[in-house]
Amino acid sequence: MSVSRASGSAEVKRIDGAWKASYKGKGVCRIWLSKNHWVACSYADYTKDFEAYVANENLQDIIWDNLFKCRKCSPRLCSSQANKPEENFTGFDKTYFGKEFDNICKFWDAYFQNPDEKTLSCIKRIIDFKRIH
Repeated sequence: MSVSRASGSAEVKRIDGAWKASYKGKGVCRIWLSKNHWVACSYADYTKDFEAYVANENLQDIIWDNLFKCRKCSPRLCSSQANKPEENFTGFDKTYFGKEFDNICKFWDAYFQNPDEKTLSCIKRIIDFKRIH
């Protein structure tokens, strides 16, 4: 099922149980709801501007705490993008705000499950950054 709602430059679509929000044609976040939990994933471009914003807003600890490890949910797609054989695929090694992490999901590096108030504020600020930039 697909439901769409647009307002100015913003658009929200419901696709297969998830809500995908876009602003000016760029993905901003996706939200899943289920009986026992809900998840918000932001589409953040880890540019120097974004890293400076995160450091200035002191959001890095929240993002670090919510990095999503590879669960091999799409190994064929991810392994081909990483030029690795499918059987050896384990995610990506990435550096976020000066700290190294291993086995991070290609699609959802920041995965906020049942976010508390502080984490919701972080998500909102990430979305605001994305909207402005």
